[in-house]
Amino acid sequence: MSLFVAPCLSSQSLKIGPEFLRSKLARVSLVLTFLLSACALLSQGQNLPKTSTAVFFSRIQWSPQPGVRRYRLQIALDERFNDVMFDGVVSGHEYVPRDLPPGRYHWRVASADSQGHGFFNVAQLEVRAPSTGNAAIPGWVATTGEVSSPMSAQLRAGRDVDFLATNSTGTVYALDSALGMALWTARYNLSAEPARSGVRQFVPLVLQASNNTTLVVVAFDRGLRALEGVSGREVWQMDGPEGMVGGVTASLDDKPGPEIYLTEDKTNKLLCLDAQTGRIETEVKLSGRPVGPPVPLNTKTVRRLLVPLQGNVIEVRGVDGTLVQSVRLGSELTTAPVTVETSRGVLMIAGTKEGLMAFETSGFQSVGRTSFGSGHYPAGSLTILDIDGDKSPDRVLLITNLGRVAAVNPSDGRISWSADGFSPTASMTFGDLNGDGLLDVVAPDNQNFAVGLSGNSGARIWESPEAGRNSLSMRSLTSAKKLAAATLKDGRIIVVGNDPSASGLRAVELKKGSARASKY
Repeated sequence: MSLFVAPCLSSQSLKIGPEFLRSKLARVSLVLTFLLSACALLSQGQNLPKTSTAVFFSRIQWSPQPGVRRYRLQIALDERFNDVMFDGVVSGHEYVPRDLPPGRYHWRVASADSQGHGFFNVAQLEVRAPSTGNAAIPGWVATTGEVSSPMSAQLRAGRDVDFLATNSTGTVYALDSALGMALWTARYNLSAEPARSGVRQFVPLVLQASNNTTLVVVAFDRGLRALEGVSGREVWQMDGPEGMVGGVTASLDDKPGPEIYLTEDKTNKLLCLDAQTGRIETEVKLSGRPVGPPVPLNTKTVRRLLVPLQGNVIEVRGVDGTLVQSVRLGSELTTAPVTVETSRGVLMIAGTKEGLMAFETSGFQSVGRTSFGSGHYPAGSLTILDIDGDKSPDRVLLITNLGRVAAVNPSDGRISWSADGFSPTASMTFGDLNGDGLLDVVAPDNQNFAVGLSGNSGARIWESPEAGRNSLSMRSLTSAKKLAAATLKDGRIIVVGNDPSASGLRAVELKKGSARASKY
């Protein structure tokens, strides 16, 4: 292997070449299974925080810098780069290291003309030896810091779905779903302290502007900013309110394009924003403290907003915020409501301490309740799932407070299937794992990073291949509570979740149709 070394660097400052590596560490037969890359872009003249990713391939990549053709690359055993294993100049913006023994390394790059200053990337690289009987796990790792709720989003027209992730300090990452590379990052609350566990974070909103541009609406220390999905460039910003609970985008009025509806719990208000400009169009006082974002009710005859309040009340509001009706559930609300079209008409379904409750939406009279066993009640969130892709909802998916995943028929309230052993704080994601044309359910259980359940029967059909199970602590496995998934155009399914052992997001990959029924 030939190495390119910058002539301006002294030989004492460089530790390079196969001979040096052989003298420092015994050669080991190995397979390099991670590619790590990162982007740290500038947006609106601000230095954005560094990002890093690791992908299970055989090269290191980074984002090209304007006017730079040669880069200085360092690979070290420690994050302070005191024990440097490689220090050389590379043409282009990728490199394939071939002589590193198994282990975890750190790498960084700078312009070759920077005289050793201005490193714009600090990232991790993992090298694994082949394990007997186990193939390398395809996927990637992104060093983003702790991420509470990753999400998939169509950020680039005509491309694969990508991922959005917000870490505990409020930095938002847009990540290429196939490689884990940062498309852009945005952090505007530069003085933010890491959020305490369980502290609410504003979940980014993704919407299509009137000019077909994808916008990502994110929180910052004084309000909201709208960023272009493809580049992270700021489109608008809006100051306040301070206590935002969450938001939703919907097209409920007669104007072109969607609106943004927000709830905030400092002054208990419902707000409507113009999605094109961020301007506040309406602002009304609620009768109680909101505990979730508003939920749109949009039928052929009715356009409403459902606002869940603390306790057992859901307020029905008009598009202009006018109070239409207060729905009292008779039991404490445990999930935000969802709306679903069934053979019985459009229903509002909500989780309570007494189970799943369904209401018709013409007068909001109760039409049924589903119980899940002694001590069980819906927790987290409800998801409407169209299993067969016919644009008709087939199931309501939920996780109970005691960790039972359940699928409920929304038309009659009957439980189609259930599975135990999951976390009540987990989130589910979906994809066709076994290639039968039906969506399946992916969630972290108490032992695995991710488990696949048949969306039709609930049978366990896949477990994330932990070729790394022995090296991953049980805490790492059970802390990956929030998952997101993206199905790529080539049929691969990428499942991501927070992995504390990797200081960020971990992704595992499987080919569509590769899952099989588990023998357990």
